[in-house]
Amino acid sequence: EGEIVVNGRSLEEHFGNGESSSLQVVYRNPNATVDDASFREPVVAGLKRAAAIVPGTQVIDYYSSGSSDLVGDDGHLTYATLRMPISPEDGKDEVVPVREAVGTPPGFEKTLVGGQAAFDHDTAPIFGSRTSHSRGTSSRRV
Repeated sequence: EGEIVVNGRSLEEHFGNGESSSLQVVYRNPNATVDDASFREPVVAGLKRAAAIVPGTQVIDYYSSGSSDLVGDDGHLTYATLRMPISPEDGKDEVVPVREAVGTPPGFEKTLVGGQAAFDHDTAPIFGSRTSHSRGTSSRRV
C-alpha cells in the first residue's frame, strides 16, 4: 500500500538499492583515434558486452556522452566507467567476466580494467580479507 511503482516495478527494483560498484576501462590504439570506426566499433561492442554481465549496468563513455574529458593521448585513448548496481563485494566477482567481455581488440594495446572492485579482486590473493572496501585502501602492514 502506498508503494511507488515505475514501469510495473518498485522504486528499488527500478533504480536499485543505492549500492554500486564501478569499473574503469581504458582502451588505447596507437594507430587509430576515437573518431575512427576501427576504434569506435570494437570499443562500443566490448562495453556493451561488459554491461550485459550485470543487468542495469550504466556505461559512461565518450560515445554516449560526447565528453572530450574521456579522451586522451591525442585521441588514441579513451576511458569508460561501468557502474554496476551491485555491492563492492559482489563487484569483485564480476572483474574477470568484465575483463573477458571488453577484451583487447586487434590493433589495440592491452585493455585495462581498474577501479576498487578490480583492486579488491586482484589483491585478494595477497592480502586476503584485510582489504578495506570502505576507504579504498589496504590495511596491510609494511
